[in-house]
Amino acid sequence: MIEATTDNNNRTVANVRSYFNKLGGSLGISGMLDFLFDRKCVFKIANTGIDLEELELELIDFGAEELFIDEETKTFIETWHYSKSARSLKQKYVFKLVDQSNQLIGVAIYGQPMSRHHKDVIELRRLCLIDDTPRNTESWFIARTLKWLRANTTYSSVISFADPNHGHSGTIYKASNFQYNGREGNGNPRVVQYGDKQYHMRQFYQKRDGHYTADAERLQAAVAKGDAEILKQERKHKYTYSLKD
Repeated sequence: MIEATTDNNNRTVANVRSYFNKLGGSLGISGMLDFLFDRKCVFKIANTGIDLEELELELIDFGAEELFIDEETKTFIETWHYSKSARSLKQKYVFKLVDQSNQLIGVAIYGQPMSRHHKDVIELRRLCLIDDTPRNTESWFIARTLKWLRANTTYSSVISFADPNHGHSGTIYKASNFQYNGREGNGNPRVVQYGDKQYHMRQFYQKRDGHYTADAERLQAAVAKGDAEILKQERKHKYTYSLKD
């Protein structure tokens, strides 16, 4: 799809058509593929101490699909985290690790747990660093974030999960004095494998105003055509860390 701003429609259409023709392509009828796309907008809001969780809930009522603290962190996670995803993190605190030249080399994101049963608990939702960091950098970074949470919040504990489907058993959590609590409770975890990304089944079934969202319809169509598949997953390893003395 091509979108252009012009003061002469006929000239612009002719120019674009000529470029397509030179490369063996053709120009379709205006608007013929609009049904395949959703127009998205990005709003930047100054953080003046507002409650991000309350803001997210209010924006969802107006159709917002994602709330993220800053583009730098989002890009870093999509580049360095194994999931390649920065969606639906429900983040409350974002910690950044920079080197001596002030280059970002690590990110830790704590947010609201997906389970509603955790009332005074916060979850370590993302932890990722670049590959070329000194030994024990991850555990050092986690320790600093935990120290800050203990001193500045009222949460009783931190939970996090290690995903065996990506070869993770929780070594970094053990090194950071987290307690192992066995496997998570979900008895039938599944994901949608679409290209090089995996999507949670929540996104596959997500609805808004009684209708499937555009992302849900896209995933459902991909599965129906055989371009994506639903995979069974091992249950994740659960770890907890007490923030109370």
